[in-house]
Amino acid sequence: MSEAEYDDAVRALNRMGEKDLADIEREKSKAAVKVERIKSAAEWQPIETAPKDGTFIILGYAGSHVSEGRWVSDPSRNHWRETGWFDTDADVLCDHPGRPTHWMPLPEPPNA
Repeated sequence: MSEAEYDDAVRALNRMGEKDLADIEREKSKAAVKVERIKSAAEWQPIETAPKDGTFIILGYAGSHVSEGRWVSDPSRNHWRETGWFDTDADVLCDHPGRPTHWMPLPEPPNA
């Protein structure tokens, strides 16, 4: 192998290494964003920020308990003919000791 061919090969290897390093940095950045999303999703948020589109979420009652539930905006969808936060247990209106004060999304189901 000539010196020029050797130099070309070294330059090519260096470029490959730089590309791999750039790919690693991009993946690292994407992973950091995912971690932040997961962290923020795992923290209690004020009930005023909860989705009101029927999405099932975890409802938190300050100093009391938690339950799974959702916002029902169509009063014909429940026995009480009301809108509001409902537990998933037979769509019971959330009238525990106070209304929910906080919420967080349900976790993703486990992989099979």
